[in-house]
Amino acid sequence: MVGMLESRRRIFYGMENIFGNNSNIAKMDGSKAAPDDAAMISAMDSWAHKGADPHNLALYTLFLDAQHSLSSILPAYGGGEGWIFSGQDQLAFTRFRMVMDKKLSEYQDQLNGQDGKIKALPEFKAFQNTVNGLIAEYQGTSATDTQPYITGENVGVDFFALPARMWGWDSYSQLWTGNDDYPVNANPNAMYGGQQPHLNLVSAQITGVNLTWDRKGTVSPITPGSYAVTGLAGRNWALHDIMKLLSYSDTDIGRDIAISTQNFRASSKIWERTGAIL
Repeated sequence: MVGMLESRRRIFYGMENIFGNNSNIAKMDGSKAAPDDAAMISAMDSWAHKGADPHNLALYTLFLDAQHSLSSILPAYGGGEGWIFSGQDQLAFTRFRMVMDKKLSEYQDQLNGQDGKIKALPEFKAFQNTVNGLIAEYQGTSATDTQPYITGENVGVDFFALPARMWGWDSYSQLWTGNDDYPVNANPNAMYGGQQPHLNLVSAQITGVNLTWDRKGTVSPITPGSYAVTGLAGRNWALHDIMKLLSYSDTDIGRDIAISTQNFRASSKIWERTGAIL
């Protein structure tokens, strides 16, 4: 259990270090989704300013690519179904959890059954509290734990906050209706289920974004009732992070072009002097 907790902590530490605390993603204002975009944007910029470059930004895409797998694998060890696994493997995880929970419970009972003098020792009480805390963290029952995917209550960085009501196509009025509570900084093209079936995924936020001439999050209207937006990457944490990644890629490409140009000029000068191209 401790070994799995160590691995999980390392994953979550890396995620939070890059993206920020995931508790900022699913914040609500009453029934309205109200993600803390400013906090998420600040976290990404802080990490990038520490020296991120196009090479170590591979960590960014690694965590994004791993999100769906993590949302299935991690709960499989702690109480979820593990939907990416076969039925046989899901059954094996269930049996594993039953054995693990039984062993943990027996160990807790063993500690509780110690002699009264031992239980009165401050060192023992501290140890018992540590054990109980680790078990609660592993099982996802800690009230203060925001680690995603363990119980399904805390979201990961592949999630974009949803409103209380969703948009739907009214065939009678031929209009999109509902969803008055959508986050103010959301991409308007991502509101419509007919255009983007997975509304609550970060990938939906890139729908209709211009990727050919700017990295500011310029959104073109592509669905009924949607509208153009300029500079959404400055307000929408998901688009900000995606545009930041693309801008680093631009820098890498520009660096390669500059190096190639410099090498070509150097080779040309050598050719002018020697008549040979190296």
